[in-house]
Amino acid sequence: VERRVRGLQPRMSEPSPPTRQELGLRAERYAAGRREAEGWTLLAQDLRTPVAQVDLLLRRDDGLLVVAEVKARGPTRWLEQEDLLSPQQRRRLARALAWVAAQAESRGAAVRLDLAVVDLVGGQPVACRWIEELEFLQPLA
Repeated sequence: VERRVRGLQPRMSEPSPPTRQELGLRAERYAAGRREAEGWTLLAQDLRTPVAQVDLLLRRDDGLLVVAEVKARGPTRWLEQEDLLSPQQRRRLARALAWVAAQAESRGAAVRLDLAVVDLVGGQPVACRWIEELEFLQPLA
């Protein structure tokens, strides 16, 4: 016997919004896909080095290695390059770049640091802007 209570309908739960980590992974995949479409090779995503984590490690067809930091931002959030990375993040990236450069040195590969800024709308990546050859890597206290 099926019993129904008048006025009570089963509630359909709405999906929970994506976490910051999920948004970051979406942005990383989007940025990597954009570079791969341009002929780059994705060597690693979320690479854990002995000194720091690297969002993307890419290789161009001429052998150039790029350590890429990926930042996701909403459509109304505009930040200057200097505002995207805290001093702590800059130190972490400097350590990661130095570690990758040391590994690549024996192969004669050049290494640089790029920043990928991915725009998100409704939690989905819609655009990616690359800032190549970041120049802030002077030693920070």
